[in-house]
Amino acid sequence: MGRGVVIRLCSFERLATAIAVLIALPTCLVFAQTSTSTATILGIVKDSSGALIPGASITVKHTETGLTRTTISSENGDYNVPLLPIGAYEIATAMPGFKQQVRSGINLVVGQQAVINLTLEVGAAAEQVTVTEEAPLVNTTLSSTSGLINEQQIKELPLNGRSFDQLLVLNVGVVNNTSNMAGGAGGAFPAFSVAGHRQETNRFINDNFSAAFDCCFGIA
Repeated sequence: MGRGVVIRLCSFERLATAIAVLIALPTCLVFAQTSTSTATILGIVKDSSGALIPGASITVKHTETGLTRTTISSENGDYNVPLLPIGAYEIATAMPGFKQQVRSGINLVVGQQAVINLTLEVGAAAEQVTVTEEAPLVNTTLSSTSGLINEQQIKELPLNGRSFDQLLVLNVGVVNNTSNMAGGAGGAFPAFSVAGHRQETNRFINDNFSAAFDCCFGIA
């Protein structure tokens, strides 16, 4: 009788463990997909003399959807806004005793960590300083190269066979080495070099739930 109870308890424990794993798995998958299809804005807030400014309010706004995220600069003057949907952004910074600063023209792509350092000028909060980004942001925090190929670009290209690998060369630094690679019975297989790295270091992300086609090249 005692042995039967022990066997039933063990079976119950295995069943409970399996249920817990099944419940946790979708959450993990959703988080993984979200983290690889988003971007981050981070930086340091200073005044015109170079002194760090803690406690500044930074509001990041997705200009296409109106989505906003707000954070406060730390005691070291730095801030970090992760998991942002890709697209165009505007940053507004407010701090008592300083003019309000607005940065626009910030465009994020998949996996990017855009470093936006903010320099505030002393003045009344009612005064506003507007800065527009003119040059593409350089990712200085990750050793990776990424690019976004949007829906409009795909529609306008006369693709033969409409294979996704023909779109990869639209990104800067991408070279198609397919003709130089020996394949199996079917001949050469797709092989792309990104920023001079080996094709084995590439990572491709295809977001089937979006109208856009996202290509992300991860260099380890």
